[in-house]
Amino acid sequence: MNERIKLFTLMAALLMLCATGPALAQASASASASSTGEGFQVTLGEFVVPPGAMLALEFSRSEPCPCQCDPIRVLGWSLFAASDALIQEHVLSEPAPISAWLGQVALVDPVGTPLAPAAYRLRVDTTGGAFRVLLRISSEAPRGAFRISADVCGLSLSVFRMITEAHAEGTVNLRAGEHLMIVLSGNPSTGYEWARALADEDVLLTPIGDPTFVADPAPAGAGGTGGVFIFRFQAHDPGITLLEFRYARPWESTAEEQTFRVSIVVNP
Repeated sequence: MNERIKLFTLMAALLMLCATGPALAQASASASASSTGEGFQVTLGEFVVPPGAMLALEFSRSEPCPCQCDPIRVLGWSLFAASDALIQEHVLSEPAPISAWLGQVALVDPVGTPLAPAAYRLRVDTTGGAFRVLLRISSEAPRGAFRISADVCGLSLSVFRMITEAHAEGTVNLRAGEHLMIVLSGNPSTGYEWARALADEDVLLTPIGDPTFVADPAPAGAGGTGGVFIFRFQAHDPGITLLEFRYARPWESTAEEQTFRVSIVVNP
């Protein structure tokens, strides 16, 4: 156990916070190991988001695994006020492998009312330890470059601003460096799929990886399962851009089934 604790402590010392630009919006990242048998503890933040925002959470793990390489599963997440009062709790009926888990968190109270501007804390529990995300809800547009990363034993948690079909024709404000996830419902077994419409080179947003499809839970062997198409971006240069996606059969020249558009403002 002592050797594991030393290794965790070394990893914590190597965490880096990267930010650019004279109008830097400061954030902190830290990680520490626990000797109480509770596993690692990682803290990320502070993330500034507007009232009513939705967040998406994803884990990634570097290969080859540097340490603590046993399979890790997500147990659930909890949202707290600054006073530690519990606002929301989502416990998984079956722990999910980190590679198959997508956390979706709406910053609302139990009856669906957007949380008031203030500080909050989100905790994601896993079989290896806990990740804590410090949040601040603010009505002011975000300013300054923002980038943050922290991991323990090659395991990291990414925090995205998430938008869905409910945000169609709306506007989303981001800071440079902030991550954005577009989540659109669909069913590829019908031949339809979501794809980004062709556009001129977009210097405001950089795609993160390839689009992915995550199927809804279904009984083993069930076919034709729907799910969500996921597109990930990182905000880059300040400005305004329009994201447009079309839901269609790629081999057909007929009009698309649906169109999704949202305006993105990257603040200086």
